[in-house]
Amino acid sequence: MQKNIVKKIASDVDNYAAFSEKRYQMICQIQNFLKEGCSYREIAKRMGIGRNTIAKYRKGDPKELSTEKRCLAILRNSIILNS
Repeated sequence: MQKNIVKKIASDVDNYAAFSEKRYQMICQIQNFLKEGCSYREIAKRMGIGRNTIAKYRKGDPKELSTEKRCLAILRNSIILNS
């Protein structure tokens, strides 16, 4: 007997511009936890997100990171850090 596996995609996936406010709040929360001295693992457990997500949003302006051009902001921050 074969089970049919159906993958459902959430309707509020944060890749859309309409959900940048949600992403902005998440980034602010991540940065606040980091300022308090929480570890990546602790933040990930509290928020239910991956540690790579925390690393991605740990630095930078939350408004800039929450826009669709966040990839450019992340690259700009990595260039500044590597300089």
